[in-house]
Amino acid sequence: MSLRRLSSDRQLPPSMDVDDDNKSQSSDISDTDSVDLDSSTTATALDPLLTSIDDLEGRIITALDNFKLHPGVKSNPHHESIYSELKEILRPVLEIAAHVGPATARNKWRSAFRQSVDVAIEEVYKRLNSDLILPVLLESVQSDIIPAKRAASLGFFHNLYIEYKTQGSYLDYFEAGPGTGGLGYSGSLYGIMDKNTMPSRAVLRMRTTQKTEKSVELLRYWVEGSSACTVPGAFSDLQSDGAIASRAVISASAVVRPALKHVAEKIASADDAGALKLFIPVMRMIGEVLRRLFPPQTSFLNKSNSNADNKSADALKSACIKFLEIVVLCFSTKAEPTMHAGRKTRQQASSDDFALDDLPMGHPIITRQALEEIGEDAFTILRGLTMIGGQVKVDSDVIRDVMLSLGLDANGKLFDRIYV
Repeated sequence: MSLRRLSSDRQLPPSMDVDDDNKSQSSDISDTDSVDLDSSTTATALDPLLTSIDDLEGRIITALDNFKLHPGVKSNPHHESIYSELKEILRPVLEIAAHVGPATARNKWRSAFRQSVDVAIEEVYKRLNSDLILPVLLESVQSDIIPAKRAASLGFFHNLYIEYKTQGSYLDYFEAGPGTGGLGYSGSLYGIMDKNTMPSRAVLRMRTTQKTEKSVELLRYWVEGSSACTVPGAFSDLQSDGAIASRAVISASAVVRPALKHVAEKIASADDAGALKLFIPVMRMIGEVLRRLFPPQTSFLNKSNSNADNKSADALKSACIKFLEIVVLCFSTKAEPTMHAGRKTRQQASSDDFALDDLPMGHPIITRQALEEIGEDAFTILRGLTMIGGQVKVDSDVIRDVMLSLGLDANGKLFDRIYV
């Protein structure tokens, strides 16, 4: 006879009934713990936004874990390259960071738990973007041992900046609109409001400040990531080092204009300290690119003999020259309008364009004169980059002057005393 049959045939007295005793114990435990359980979980159970944030956080962590554990070799034949495969892995993170997060805050917030939708949006943004997505991906840019994953993490910042400008993102609302008397309206982030529900001036100012802070935060992560990948010797393999550096310089070329534009906006609002917080990393990034354009004699650009390494060096040098051209344009005045059909016309500029004319006066350190000198020296370097007898002729004194103008020493290190 089995042990199961013996236990079923055995009769126990009522005082020794195991099932009844377990039932009574479980009921006692449930009664005593119900108060604590209710007090700790009521807020989460009743607040739909907290539950949604937990779900989004889990999805982000899963995607980032898959990205971290990826071997860095293309495994999906449907993708053109390893970069497109890694970009697809980070796609859910990008969608949540730009669109799903604000949409969730707008749809799940309840007046019983939060004062306004603005509070809900800031809560979602801080927990998902500020505390999770941006720091983790910057750490990947700075320390991942696989070049392709560094490049994909760096490209995430650029893609997020593009997505921020599309409909429904954290930055998709306007400060002013027609028929609003200059007060502005909310746009699709909050839902278009008519005149009867127009937010107050204080709310509009708060939203404008929050919008600027989100933009600056992303730009700082983007700039820091670009600088980290341009540092010589990030990888011992010469081809890998050149490949990630060239992609970092391309990324720096994309971020320098919007970063300088936000510096100008900070100066215009009399936020001198805020302008320096973004300006100093930008200057350091420019210095790092110049170090890759003019490497020391021990650099792989001078001692490499293989075709692959030479191609990597040429790609890096081309990206650096293009970046130098952008610096010249940013630190120069705008071109004079041309005459067309008897009327002056100026070339259409994008929202991120920046020129020396856009820099307000009044900052004690970030002045037009200082930036103009950097632009002139950068232009001199461009003129010197001409092939004469197979050699690139550039005056070393000009390079030193540019580094000093950026507040950097000969090794590209920042002079802290300049910005104290």
